[in-house]
Amino acid sequence: MNLLPKLAVHLAILPPLVVSFQSIARNPTQHDRGLRLQLAGAPLDDMLRKLSPTPAVSENVALKFIEGFNANRISEALEVVDDNVEFEDTIFPGPFQGKVELERILRLQSKNTDRETIIVDQVANDTSAKKVGILFHTETADGLYGKKGAASFVLNFETGKIEKVFWVKESNKSGEANLKTLRAATALAGNLQSDDETIKTSSSSENDEESTDEISSPVSFFFPKPGSTASMTLPEKYFDAWNQRDMAKAASLFSEDCEYDDTAFPAPFVGKEALERHLNICADCFPSTFQFCVDDQIIGKEGNILVRWHVENDGQELFFTRGCSFYNIENNKIRKGTDFVEPAVFKTGSVTPSARAVASKLSAEPVRLIPLATWAAYMYIVFFSEWLYGLPATALEQRTWEEVLNLSLNFFLVSPILHLPFSPVVHPMLEGVFNLLLSWAALFAGFLSDDRPKKPNVLPYLPIVAGMQFLTSAFLLPYLVTRSNEYEEEVVYKEDLGPVAQATESRLLAPILSFVGTGSIFWGIFARADDFGGWNERLQSFVELLKIDRVGTSFLIDLAIFAAFQGWFVDDDVKRRGMDPASPLVAAAKFVPFFGLAAYLTFRD
Repeated sequence: MNLLPKLAVHLAILPPLVVSFQSIARNPTQHDRGLRLQLAGAPLDDMLRKLSPTPAVSENVALKFIEGFNANRISEALEVVDDNVEFEDTIFPGPFQGKVELERILRLQSKNTDRETIIVDQVANDTSAKKVGILFHTETADGLYGKKGAASFVLNFETGKIEKVFWVKESNKSGEANLKTLRAATALAGNLQSDDETIKTSSSSENDEESTDEISSPVSFFFPKPGSTASMTLPEKYFDAWNQRDMAKAASLFSEDCEYDDTAFPAPFVGKEALERHLNICADCFPSTFQFCVDDQIIGKEGNILVRWHVENDGQELFFTRGCSFYNIENNKIRKGTDFVEPAVFKTGSVTPSARAVASKLSAEPVRLIPLATWAAYMYIVFFSEWLYGLPATALEQRTWEEVLNLSLNFFLVSPILHLPFSPVVHPMLEGVFNLLLSWAALFAGFLSDDRPKKPNVLPYLPIVAGMQFLTSAFLLPYLVTRSNEYEEEVVYKEDLGPVAQATESRLLAPILSFVGTGSIFWGIFARADDFGGWNERLQSFVELLKIDRVGTSFLIDLAIFAAFQGWFVDDDVKRRGMDPASPLVAAAKFVPFFGLAAYLTFRD
């Protein structure tokens, strides 16, 4: 099989569909069936009554999902979603499996202050198959037109809830550049193929015959053999003509005044003549082994059809070539249509929403710049600069790694207290600072309710707490920058939390950790008297140690950061518990380092 055409697609990052099949008016808000599902708009039921006297149930479900998201009522949107839903937004690397995964991303997106509203322009509703296709665009809060897109919804026959979604929006406008790249690659592939056939002919005519048969027989995934098109819909006939490279036949399926918007191109093609000219250009650029394969179609009322498809090369599916097309049929001709292709290679869904969420939070709350600036300074000073005593981490000093290992072996002072044979002798004040720091870091686990299904964060909190046992402030500060606030006034109950978070709600957590922290202080002052003497002598030796010890110096910086930022969790924790924010216990948690936090976690409601 000749792989060069396939390689060319990926090198060009062909959003692949230089070959689109339709268009839609540039101002879809004026479409007769346009629906503006916005928070400030009319209730969904009223809009649906205007749409049709008896709107179908499946259509209701899809629109209710979008209305709930637009109105920031995620719980309502999820009411119409099956527990085992598979939701694929093509800007993400993979689909979201299950309602829990979907809820997390929806809630994260709903917190963005600059998020756009989804405006449903047209609907294709297949009641019997329980499928709904939509054509939509987005708008900013200022009413500015955003991107267009399409989505297919498949409902569970028993529950009537959404069990599968395919969601795609227009990406870049690189269709013309991609055509030029593909044309050059196809020409090169043809030359290589000719040379390859010459070699095969000289060695085996039989093999040559078999190879020719394979190449000359285009693969058609969904369609019957050419000629048997009686039972096909117009979009199927169009795809079939495309796969045969019969562009005159393909164009004949469109009305004279058709509007055809391939969103990979800068502007729509208006009129059959312009469309056929475009299709012929595409046919010259595409290898004959490229075939469009229909995966599903949703045939709605009033002549609306949504088609979901992908591209294959010589019978094998090409990566990043899936898409959706939305058609309007009038008088047995395709009158309008639009085409969307998934983004190629770089799926920004995992990065872009998170970046937008962080930018939104920084804009709405500039105070978050404080932990951000502190984190940047901390990372540079502690790990890379020569401003502190000792060598930076990049020096990979052997003494530093040995010290870290020795402190780890004496974690929570268990080994030296039990006089275990492998317990190393470490300066007691360094041990005390180290174990006080770790017990303080562990106290932050008492706020695991800050991250739960109904309040997800860009950075999940449980891994943050675990990471703080190793890199302390390097994990804490980014979380403070990116965490979501408690917007709802509802009290959160223990049953709303995961098993780990429920465990950290125990009133035993803080007393145990405060005991360890207090013991660490006493250890630093009084332990190993035979080796390190009394208070003055050990303090002096500790100061001398810090002058050559980057690790010990960074521990002191971490203690100061913990003291400065421990109160950042308290207000939201008070809110979700329904406590009095003016109580002395709350003030202690904010302003009394370590012990105030331990008291709050012990006696809070």
